[in-house]
Amino acid sequence: MNTILQHQGLSTIIDKYDVLFVDLWGVIHDGIEAYPGITEALISLQEAEKKVIFISNAPRRAFKAIEGLQKLGIPDGLYDAVITSGEVVYQSLVGGSPFIVNGNSGKRFIIIGPERDACLLDGTDYIKVMDVKDADFMIVTGFDNDDSTMEEKQHYLDEAIKLNLPLICANPDLVIVRISGKRALCAGAIAIRYIEMGGRVIQFGKPYRQVYLKAMELAGSPAKERVAAIGDSMLTDIKGAKDFGIDSYLIPGGIHGKELAVIHAQLPDTNKMQDFCNKYNIYPTGILPEFSF
Repeated sequence: MNTILQHQGLSTIIDKYDVLFVDLWGVIHDGIEAYPGITEALISLQEAEKKVIFISNAPRRAFKAIEGLQKLGIPDGLYDAVITSGEVVYQSLVGGSPFIVNGNSGKRFIIIGPERDACLLDGTDYIKVMDVKDADFMIVTGFDNDDSTMEEKQHYLDEAIKLNLPLICANPDLVIVRISGKRALCAGAIAIRYIEMGGRVIQFGKPYRQVYLKAMELAGSPAKERVAAIGDSMLTDIKGAKDFGIDSYLIPGGIHGKELAVIHAQLPDTNKMQDFCNKYNIYPTGILPEFSF
């Protein structure tokens, strides 16, 4: 049996690492406000000469995520870099070959998601269209609001499957959880539905390897044993870290808070946590109540 160690703060683990790969949603903020004590924790890590690379499954460019952090009161001088799944999509499409769809090279795309993410490929030679029938591929970035349902996006998928269009998922997360405990669907849920329909899906972000390779590059290529990931999702943050070969620490009060019967900044019952990990067959190096020193 794998024993999952509980830690009260970063200070109990930080000597083992030079670099932290830190999730944003569910660890640093809930999309609306930063969690208490985040600035103080980042200052303490900076004083300890530790690098912090934020890795987010946000379906937008990295500079947009940085702007978002600034609005939440987190200055960019307190961390070393940000990489988002949206940034990896952008770099992959701009630096790679266009999709080959039904024998033809395609650069026309339709975005399924909120208006704030519609600018993902602005400034490139990709052409945004408004109708599925005019597209060579789809990019899914998410839902329009917290109360959105799958049915709101189903008609896009129904049309796309008829045309055999590939779907790029720019955020593999299935849900996000606000600090209030409210849950909202994410783009990954749309990707799963399309796969179930028989569609072709290409996923970018955690838990997939390409985002970790980029984060390692931004961190200066440290030794893996000196790197740890911190996140609130077993299926993206913890699985991704395990597959990449680095240590991981779960914040249990985020995505899995309801399942573990805790809220943000709380640690679950030891037996409940063990059963939870057994269920997923994924075992973090340890758990932390929150991102605090």
